[in-house]
Amino acid sequence: MDPTVPITGQFCYEGLVRLIEGIRLYNKCPGTKLILSGGKGWNTSFSDAELMRDLAFDLGVAREDMMLETESMSTQDEAELLKPILGNEKFLLVTSASHMPRSMGLFRKMGMNPIAAPTGHLVKRYRDNISIMPSVSNLKKSQAAFYEMLATLKMKVSSNFINKHQRE
Repeated sequence: MDPTVPITGQFCYEGLVRLIEGIRLYNKCPGTKLILSGGKGWNTSFSDAELMRDLAFDLGVAREDMMLETESMSTQDEAELLKPILGNEKFLLVTSASHMPRSMGLFRKMGMNPIAAPTGHLVKRYRDNISIMPSVSNLKKSQAAFYEMLATLKMKVSSNFINKHQRE
C-alpha cells in the first residue's frame, strides 16, 4: 500500500464500486461476514483482499466480521478457494454486472449457491437516447463486453477440452 496516496485512490473504479456495494449489503444483513477476495497484483506486495479489508475497516466494518482470501488471481481461483469456506451455503456474490454471468457460472460449477448482487452497471434504464456516436464511455462498455465474451469462450473451450479428455 502506498502511504502517500489515500486508500480510496489505490482502487480501480470498479473495485471501489464492488467493495462499497459489499459493505452496503453487509450493513443490511446483520450477523453476516464480509468475505474479501483477491490475490497480489503483479507489482504489489499486498493483496487486493488486504486493501479492501483496510478500507472496509475505515468505513466501519469490524475486523472480526471480515474473512480474507488472498491467493486468487482469477475468478476460477476464487471459486476454488472459497468452496471450502462457503460449502453449499447461500451467499451474496458481489461483482460487476458485466462479469456476473461468468462468475455465477463458475461458482455454480463448483457446486456453490451464489445469489447474484451485481453492481457497476454499464447500462442504465433512465437513459432515453442510446447514442451510437463514438465516445470513451461507449468504448469502455465495448471493452468490458468483449473481455467477458472472450473469457466465457475460454472457459467453455477449456471445459469441453477437459471433459473430452476425461472420457478418453
